[in-house]
Amino acid sequence: MSEPSPILEEARVASSKGNFQVAETKYKSIIATRPSEDQDDTKSNNKLLQEQEAAIIELGKIYQGEGQPQDLAQLITDSRSVLGNFAKLKTAKIVRTLIEDFDTIPNVVDLQIQAIKESIEWAVAIIDLTELDKN
Repeated sequence: MSEPSPILEEARVASSKGNFQVAETKYKSIIATRPSEDQDDTKSNNKLLQEQEAAIIELGKIYQGEGQPQDLAQLITDSRSVLGNFAKLKTAKIVRTLIEDFDTIPNVVDLQIQAIKESIEWAVAIIDLTELDKN
């Protein structure tokens, strides 16, 4: 990955210092950033996607480490609009990583199962929409 943006670097520094609220705010800001609609801005959009992937994964690790399963489940849901911009394999890797983040949080199997079911439903809906677009 290329040099991280200042906001990603700030989020990482805040996280490493245990200032998780600041890190969370900065990571969410990165995740919420919309790609440029300019077709000639591919390099910038690719960098944004790399940073969004990092922000999603790293925020998931914060929620895992802080024992915040509800926030982790919400991150999976909230990230779907961004995940649609990634290739299918990359999306699967990110979602799997977030689902696995539940593993070290005690007593959250039901929430983890719910997150898995919702992720499957979302993936099937995306596949169905893709098939409709082909027709």
